[in-house]
Amino acid sequence: MGRTVRRVAVLGSSLGFSVQPGGSGWPWPRQLELLLNERAPDDEVWLVDNLCEVASTTDDLERMLARVLQLQPDVVVLQYGRGEALLRPCSRRTWRRNGWQPVTRSPLEARLRRRLLRTVIRTRRALGLVRPWVPLRRFEQTFDRALTFMQQELASAIVVLGSTPVSDLQERRAPGSRASVARHETAMRTVVDRHGVAWVPFEDVLAVDPEVADGDVLAPDGLHFSIEAHTALAQVVVEHVARIAPRT
Repeated sequence: MGRTVRRVAVLGSSLGFSVQPGGSGWPWPRQLELLLNERAPDDEVWLVDNLCEVASTTDDLERMLARVLQLQPDVVVLQYGRGEALLRPCSRRTWRRNGWQPVTRSPLEARLRRRLLRTVIRTRRALGLVRPWVPLRRFEQTFDRALTFMQQELASAIVVLGSTPVSDLQERRAPGSRASVARHETAMRTVVDRHGVAWVPFEDVLAVDPEVADGDVLAPDGLHFSIEAHTALAQVVVEHVARIAPRT
């Protein structure tokens, strides 16, 4: 008699596949797969499909939903919103009002950097590879439609992960990032409560590992998870998946 295959689809950003440079270990979706199979009965095997995009913006979510519809997984784990929140621009007025200090560059370096970024952004937009950030209201509406779509078109349980902390380095790079992430998470939580799906606050992850709780959450780049955070997140998510996964 064959083994029953159970599937988990992970939708999110590069937080789902990036391990700190020079680090060792598996990203949390791969660790999740290992943990699920350790707990699975002999006649069952779990496969975790990592569908994460680079930034997990509103446009990325639409592409991921098209892919998850083909898979028809038992559980969908959604890590969304942080990329969109960090893409929101910060005006010079905000810099001055809050007294933040920008990264110091020479006038020539700053001018060349601005020209390069403008060229890259225009090229990517012309090729349809990226779009400008969207207003918070549209972000909330898109997220609401995504959950509605999954609940109507998939027989899947849904787990939504709360936003990760914003590092001091990221706040210095883009002042206002923490406030933007907080606003987006509030909007997401409102939608999650409306749809009655599972919500995993990042505080649960911090409670798993003392090193993570002490601030060892992000890699040196200030954007991606440390390996300790990958491990802690997998340990938290596996509990939710094991509890809510529909049985066949």
